[in-house]
Amino acid sequence: HQEAGLNLRNEGISNSFVLPEKRCCCFQKALIMRAKILIGLSCLSLIAGAVFTGCQSNKMDAQIRKVDSLMDKVKEAENTMVIHMSTIKARYDTIQRMDSFIENNYNQKPTNRFSTMMNRYQAIGSNYKNFIKNYELIEYENDKHRDRLKDLKKDLVEGNVSKEKFKSLYKEEQKIIQEHLNRTKKLVNSVTEIEKAYRRTQEKVSREYERLRAQQMP
Repeated sequence: HQEAGLNLRNEGISNSFVLPEKRCCCFQKALIMRAKILIGLSCLSLIAGAVFTGCQSNKMDAQIRKVDSLMDKVKEAENTMVIHMSTIKARYDTIQRMDSFIENNYNQKPTNRFSTMMNRYQAIGSNYKNFIKNYELIEYENDKHRDRLKDLKKDLVEGNVSKEKFKSLYKEEQKIIQEHLNRTKKLVNSVTEIEKAYRRTQEKVSREYERLRAQQMP
């Protein structure tokens, strides 16, 4: 027995930690039982969290639908911007170039018809300039409004916004989004409404432009 005790101490193991076979078995069972209890508690916690979130969401269903209706208006504004910026920029550049050339090379007294045509042409150019200036701003606002509404919807689902607080937020958002949609439609209409005038005027100005260019040739 003395040799066995010496061997254990030499290996750095105390006699007090040498468990009988039965004691070891009970200890393992206790560990397994504890693990099962911890797993069960974790599952209950997850289920309770899901139920709580679901309850919060159900309580705010009406408010969430209102946010979705505002999101639909943002999508409508986005779908309204169907005009290609490259087309408008190309037209604006052409108007600038031809108008400048005609102004510098027209060497006779302009008729009333000619003056009216050039005034209309310059007005169309001004509309295109305004569209180019505001196009990127509208796109930026679309993204900004969409992200803000997504955050508001998330707060509603997670129960971070009370119904009273939502009332004031919704009233403000409703006004902002509607103004954004109106501004988008107005901007696009400013271009689409002059499409016929642009084509008709561009044809006449192009003829005058080509006539003056021909005079410049040797």
